[in-house]
Amino acid sequence: MIAISSLIERVDELGIFLMPAKPGYVSSPTQSFREAALREPAPRVEKNGKRVIGFSEMKEKYLEHRYPLIMLDRITDYREGEYIEAIKCVTGNSPELVGHFPKRAIMPATQVVQGFAQLAIIFFKLSMGQITDDEMTLITSVKFRFLAPIYPGDTLEMAMRPKKLEEAIGIFVGDAAVGDRSVVKGGLTLAKTRVARFADAPW
Repeated sequence: MIAISSLIERVDELGIFLMPAKPGYVSSPTQSFREAALREPAPRVEKNGKRVIGFSEMKEKYLEHRYPLIMLDRITDYREGEYIEAIKCVTGNSPELVGHFPKRAIMPATQVVQGFAQLAIIFFKLSMGQITDDEMTLITSVKFRFLAPIYPGDTLEMAMRPKKLEEAIGIFVGDAAVGDRSVVKGGLTLAKTRVARFADAPW
């Protein structure tokens, strides 16, 4: 026999909305499943105190990118307004490595920069709030130094922090390592703008 309280918690987790049977009658002992479902979920906190965002949540809530252009696998820790960290597990089966290069696979620098751009976008939204449907983010400048190649089998540990963070702009510095080997250092600038600015774009 399932306890009523357990059933209520399960229904609440699934975001199922129970409609009142009669006007003025409240079906839920917690007043409203809808209100609970609309609340922002608490961050997932690991035993070591780090806050994690898994791949599916990261993709659905924070990124417009889709396969094959998602260059992050997991957010491993963050603090709004302070820093963000992530990992990218490099595999030789990824599309970007198939032709780069057939005999000596190395992760392309452009894809690494794409990963940093996505990390900045996620951090910006976590810190400043989600953008609206009529807004978009753009990377306006990048400058990175690549210190060592990144190979299939490597786990790229990435980190970024803001030098400047305002409502419509973020300037970031970042670095990445594979184990104790530093492989990338640099920074980028992100801007938030209106989609209407690109009304003539052939989308």
